Amino acid sequence: MAGDDYLGSVNWNCIYRAFHNPFYISQKIKAELKGSSGDILFAGFSDTAIDLSYDRPLTFIDSSPVVTEQLRNKPSPVKDIITSDICSYAASTPATFLLMVCRISAFWNTPEHFEKIVRAITAYPRKLVLIDFYDSSQALPGLNLNFTARRGTGSWYFEEIKESSESYPPFQTVNIKVAYSLPDMNCCYNACRSFFKKSAIKNWAEASLPDYITEIKSSLFESDPSFLLKLCHR
Repeated sequence: MAGDDYLGSVNWNCIYRAFHNPFYISQKIKAELKGSSGDILFAGFSDTAIDLSYDRPLTFIDSSPVVTEQLRNKPSPVKDIITSDICSYAASTPATFLLMVCRISAFWNTPEHFEKIVRAITAYPRKLVLIDFYDSSQALPGLNLNFTARRGTGSWYFEEIKESSESYPPFQTVNIKVAYSLPDMNCCYNACRSFFKKSAIKNWAEASLPDYITEIKSSLFESDPSFLLKLCHR
């Protein structure tokens, strides 16, 4: 993930653990890997990365130095921990599996972003690519999404939605007021995120990555306004 609100000092791992089950996510990813061998380049929850790394070599990458430093300070079988942008790093890394399961696509809002990810995917043959996207069908102006967990609460208020239909693929720019309240932290910020139609992402992937079989699947996350793009090399 990236963005000014993400690169601050907020303990994002604390928020992730409060509202998502990292092991539920890793089990769903393992089902997609189907026991195939090969190394993983992974952007997502660090606890999910640790669980996956028991089965195959895994490099964890995140743009937040806070997130990567926390993982470095924790004993784990993760092979490498990189502080960088996964789209840039992947272009020079021949990983068998490329997993971007942190909604990094929420920050893609120009054709150049999508050209960059195509270059990253096609730089080397990838057996499997997973990328998640926020779902525009679940974004409505004035909607308030409330999250309740054992350790706290969170809310996303959708303030304004703008169509960017002339871009490729088309998307919606969604302004969101975000708040999280946990026993050991509270934070709130205004976010601007990209949401996409499933059909638009499928059409883009089929046109831009013809060597891959394209499939749109349900989110890896429980109760999350997102969907998953799965790419399997032909």
